[in-house]
Amino acid sequence: MSDAMLALDQGTTASTALVFSHEGAVLGRAYCAINQSSPEPGWFEQDSSEIWKTNLRVMQDADEVATMESGDPGPVRELAIDSSASANDFLM
Repeated sequence: MSDAMLALDQGTTASTALVFSHEGAVLGRAYCAINQSSPEPGWFEQDSSEIWKTNLRVMQDADEVATMESGDPGPVRELAIDSSASANDFLM
């Protein structure tokens, strides 16, 4: 099979990963919520190590689903990332 593409969406409340074929078919999907805390009114905090671990988990899970659903989707050779501004530290 041809190479697969992986898209990672790091939102405010969750991480989502999708594996696509080059034809645009969704081969695998995974989602995981992220904990949030509010130590004071109007404050918002997340643990960057949890964001990192969650992103790794959903990428691996989406790849596993793609393999189970469609056999061998081929190696992931392309990656697209979308994130909220507050979650950009996982990229560094």
